[in-house]
Amino acid sequence: MTDAALASRREAVPPLAIPRDIVFGALVDWGRMPYWRWRSLFRAAVAAGHRVLWVDHFSSWGSLRRLPRDPSLLRSRLVEADHGIFHLASPLRLRDARGPFAAPAAALALRSTRDAIRRLRFESPLLWISSPSAWRLIGRLGERTVVYDCVDDLTRFGGEGRIAAEERLLISRVDLVVTCVGNVGDDKVAMGAPVTCIPNGVDAEHFRAALAPAPAVPALRSLPRPIIGYSGVIYDRVDWALVELACRAEPLWSFVFIGRVETPPPTRVAALPNLHVLGEVPFEALPAYYAGMDACWVPHKVNELTRRQSSLKTYEYLAAGLPAVSTDLPLPADVRAQVRVGRTPAEVVDALREAVAGDTEAGRQARLAVAAHNSWRARFELFSARLAEVRA
Repeated sequence: MTDAALASRREAVPPLAIPRDIVFGALVDWGRMPYWRWRSLFRAAVAAGHRVLWVDHFSSWGSLRRLPRDPSLLRSRLVEADHGIFHLASPLRLRDARGPFAAPAAALALRSTRDAIRRLRFESPLLWISSPSAWRLIGRLGERTVVYDCVDDLTRFGGEGRIAAEERLLISRVDLVVTCVGNVGDDKVAMGAPVTCIPNGVDAEHFRAALAPAPAVPALRSLPRPIIGYSGVIYDRVDWALVELACRAEPLWSFVFIGRVETPPPTRVAALPNLHVLGEVPFEALPAYYAGMDACWVPHKVNELTRRQSSLKTYEYLAAGLPAVSTDLPLPADVRAQVRVGRTPAEVVDALREAVAGDTEAGRQARLAVAAHNSWRARFELFSARLAEVRA
């Protein structure tokens, strides 16, 4: 990528309520991210005339053993990963660098980020931080505004230890804290910065493709109907006891799980003949899978962790026109009105039966309307308005 090519991206845009250029201090690697909140928000930002530099100093494409043979592994890599979104990744893994490696890692991150900002000709950017450890970048990138996007209660990983201390330090220095569930921000208010909730959203047009007539995807073609679907990373928040109850209560139904498997189901559950764990499916292919389903659900445990999370998949289910069932998790009022919520395992199973038996065209249209109202574009516009209020 040449400087001339990068400079050619600077077309004239109308004045914006927030800085045109956004530097995102990423908690996750662009290439492996299953979580679409940031990608979607930044695509909406680009559509509104912004540019984004996604700074990912947590990826790795090299190793120390290879370094003597290939010194180029010390160089950072800057590519345009998506239209208007530039991805800067470090050559060696820097996550949680401590001891003698901490200072060199921080210096490398800062130097490569400054170089990328210079090459892209970013001016007085908005610094958008998703990791408490990125507080070290504040005041060192020529930024005009700093936002902390706190999508999870990270202190649960470190209690009152390092993560909690870094988060308190970060919040005391930012202009705005953004959460995706209101109760995540409850304990942030006293730390010094305004807090606002920007819930998750959905690319409604993308998932509306599930309504178009099409042959069933091969993985679903031979499964008995009705098919009950789940899409998302599969780990310990899934209530496998609930899944087992549902599979045994409706043995002629098919229960399909789509997503990267980090915590597999217990052996006795995995052995159930009507449970089908299909693994990860590309985002682009999800509508085709939803098209072959009769209803979807969120069978998550209800605990301190899940009460402080926002379910992306619920929005996807509604945007695909599918009846949705969930355990009693946080949902915005308009979304919750379109979801059958079970407060006990038996209620969840009954809700699934109602979803399969009682769906109507009017219900489908109501779900589609709510999904359209909760678009990522609307979410970014809400964020822009809140930030403009803070900066006024």
